[in-house]
Amino acid sequence: MRTILKFVYRHVSHCRLARNFGHNMHKKPAVPPPEFLTKTDVSRPTGRSPNKISTVLTNVQRRNVQTLAPSESKDLTLFQMAAQGELLLLQHEIENRSYSLDLQDNQGFSPLLWACANGQKGAVELLLYYGANMLLTGDNGETGLLLAACRGHYEVVHYLLRAGSPVDQSDELYNTALMFAAYNNNAAIVSLLLDWGADITATNADGWTALDFAIRRRSRASQRLIEKHIVSLLQGQ
Repeated sequence: MRTILKFVYRHVSHCRLARNFGHNMHKKPAVPPPEFLTKTDVSRPTGRSPNKISTVLTNVQRRNVQTLAPSESKDLTLFQMAAQGELLLLQHEIENRSYSLDLQDNQGFSPLLWACANGQKGAVELLLYYGANMLLTGDNGETGLLLAACRGHYEVVHYLLRAGSPVDQSDELYNTALMFAAYNNNAAIVSLLLDWGADITATNADGWTALDFAIRRRSRASQRLIEKHIVSLLQGQ
């Protein structure tokens, strides 16, 4: 109860003083949403925009619909198969591999992290079924849950939570999945994370909470959900 009251008081004061902290409040959580992969080099995402989709990876929008002909897809790496949702190829590669399923690229991303980042629920299920490490992180502390929440992949977030992914696990700068969802105003994921007990009082390295990001980004739907959650916690006490 005391923690929640302190949190509410801090945010009331914070809203009054927000104009004095404009440059800091524009700061986005540190985990960069990974760009879509190219067919030739998994370590070099294409472009700078997280919304830029390569012609090879149009199946990201088609829920694991294969877009490559067999003759083209035979040279894909495990990372690319996972990111593209090439399930038959992925399963064959997993079953015949001579290396760890948790192999990481030069960003520290495993096949599971790429699948989570690109919303490939089928690939996520397959990799976890064969024993991929759900707690493995990228070089900056990125988790599958963080990446899926940041990119707005509701089904992947839900599946990871059901599979046991820690809801409040953070990156190296203490950003949580709730912070990313609030920043991007993904209200459905914010609601889901709150239902799974996400900590609304958690702060990142700059001292910002998910509500801070929602307020500054004018993420109204996310802000309302978090504020409603605060009220319910206070009433429950």
